[in-house]
Amino acid sequence: MRDTNNVVGPHEAPLPITLVTGFLGSGKSTYINRILHAYSGHRIGLVVNEFGEVGLESNILEASPDEIIELSGGCMCCLLRKDLKNAVRRLVRHDSSLERVVVEASGLSDPVPVQQTFRNARFGRSIQLESVICLVDQVNFLEHRVEYGVLDHQVRGADFILITKSEQAPESTVMVEKVLRELAPQVPRYRVGEEPPLELLVGTRAVLDVHEHDVHEHDRHEHDVQQLWFESEYPFEPERLKLFFDELPQGIVRGKGVLYLDNKDGKKHKFVLQLSGGRRELRAVPWKRREKKSNVVLLLGKSFDGDVLRERLGACLSGLDARPVEPSWEKA
Repeated sequence: MRDTNNVVGPHEAPLPITLVTGFLGSGKSTYINRILHAYSGHRIGLVVNEFGEVGLESNILEASPDEIIELSGGCMCCLLRKDLKNAVRRLVRHDSSLERVVVEASGLSDPVPVQQTFRNARFGRSIQLESVICLVDQVNFLEHRVEYGVLDHQVRGADFILITKSEQAPESTVMVEKVLRELAPQVPRYRVGEEPPLELLVGTRAVLDVHEHDVHEHDRHEHDVQQLWFESEYPFEPERLKLFFDELPQGIVRGKGVLYLDNKDGKKHKFVLQLSGGRRELRAVPWKRREKKSNVVLLLGKSFDGDVLRERLGACLSGLDARPVEPSWEKA
């Protein structure tokens, strides 16, 4: 284990900013959790961008509530650029002893306009964007890149590339490396192993210059992504829900949520859901004091029938009279 005690220290000026980018399901939240665990006791502020109607990341990222400012409703680089500035300002005002701010961009964000925001805005304290770290999911990168051009912009806009899930698709190693090398030949590439390469995060002074090939054009930004938002105060029946996820259409790229399950032991359990491709992870977490028990599910992708999935999710609820709260489904 690396000794991190002397790596992060009080910053009189400037306050370093680390931007973590990557497509949906590439492992950004997991990587940030590793940072938080490694630097427990240090003051690291988080700004989380959630591509959906209500922020879900506070149930996934492990930090105290006052350390997270969530931005909901769209991509950080477009609709929420003003909110991004305000979020950082709020963090700075809230805690003058912050040693670093980590910004998790939406999986659909082009990082270059976000870099420009940090370059041009005033935050009440001197700041510096130290590094842009792009996570690349080796399992799905080549397939998703065909439909989502923003992946190329994320790779080109990075200071460092971290390749995740390489052990799950070793047959793709050569081709993924070839594509990354062609897209960003000067950007160092690392594979995420047991120990995260945290020296990339804490010791870097990234240049704020925006490269010529990274000029942002809104008409090529990938916003033609469908999202299904589902809420219900009734619990899910576990076996029905498992069958629902077993039969998800291939167009679903990413999913996340907070699940309220009615188990056979009579207890109402809470799980955090992470879905990427055909794999899913459930993590049991305790209900917070006075927390209202409910389900929240967000699915993202292309070419799926939202009405059908909405009906099928409703059929997974426990109880003959269960009715879901009316969800919304629209193109993002």
